[in-house]
Amino acid sequence: MGQESRSCRTENDHGRFEAFARRKILFRQLTNAEWLLSIPGTTNRKPRCSIVLAATRSERIVRSTHDADEFTQVIWRMMGYAQVSQPIKPQRRMDPDWAGNPEQYRKQAEYLATINLSSVAKWEYPLKTLPRPTGKATTRLLLSTICRAPTIMPHDVILDEHGDVWFTDFGEQYIGKMDPKTGKIKEFAVPELKTGYPVGLLDIEEDKAGDFWVGMMFQGALAKFDPKAEKFQVYKLQSDYNDNVAQLNMLGLRYDVDGKSLDRQRRTPGTLRLDIKTGTYERFQAQKQQPDKGPFSIYGIDSDSHNNIYFFGLPKQLDRSRRCRNRQVFVVSDADSALASAPREDGSSGSPLFWRVSGQ
Repeated sequence: MGQESRSCRTENDHGRFEAFARRKILFRQLTNAEWLLSIPGTTNRKPRCSIVLAATRSERIVRSTHDADEFTQVIWRMMGYAQVSQPIKPQRRMDPDWAGNPEQYRKQAEYLATINLSSVAKWEYPLKTLPRPTGKATTRLLLSTICRAPTIMPHDVILDEHGDVWFTDFGEQYIGKMDPKTGKIKEFAVPELKTGYPVGLLDIEEDKAGDFWVGMMFQGALAKFDPKAEKFQVYKLQSDYNDNVAQLNMLGLRYDVDGKSLDRQRRTPGTLRLDIKTGTYERFQAQKQQPDKGPFSIYGIDSDSHNNIYFFGLPKQLDRSRRCRNRQVFVVSDADSALASAPREDGSSGSPLFWRVSGQ
């Protein structure tokens, strides 16, 4: 009888524990999107912290106990890290003035202190979730492959003509090739050019010859990889462009048309154009002719068959309604007329044409 009572108690306790656990661990299951959906504040307040909330694990913020004064220091410190950083491998930017000063983040800090656990024992707002997959959406196979190190962060991923998967490592100075049939990965170390600067790669693209190009980010260069010889050729920025904030990210690769490759770079709001033969870069600033005024940033870029460059323009000061409704396409001619373009489909030539998608 005593044994049976103990057994019943154990089962009941187990049931209560499971119910408690389901409630307790919900916050660990939320995605960043669900945290942004859950936290209180008007749409006019949340964007002030978008760079902090969207670029980090929001759970780390809402579980913290920092008050506003402490958050000014935390945000300031975080802004001094490069995008390629991660909690187990922070990488400082080399520009000492990049992050400004702690007090300029006061408004963001005050807001974050209202959504964390600095003044309450538990969150006083409901945790909202998005619908979970059901039916056929749950019948997906996830292939998990053990990589070289826990700091590996695959960023861009493309397939070659053989079906092999190529990717850049955002946290280390490697590119990788994976056989999707076996999951086997082979990695290739990209040369490190600027000792002490952040490492990590962003875009990877394949050119018409079957070579792969990567943006070397804070290392101030583009690298071309020959997969047959398994060797890199590096195109380093010349000294007048290669300062402590130089950052080469994304590529337009139809240089087979005119010997010119385009790269989106972070040093200025524009792009740089690489002459493949000479290895020299020149400034290429289409944003001078943008219809919108104010801050402007270029994100992804791509080339068409005539080496015209298409890119996304990201105005930084658009309100929410404008972001949703004003998705117009503009054709912008480059202000630097000395940069001649390849002939267009209509046979004309002249300054390169750019398509800018506004309001993304």
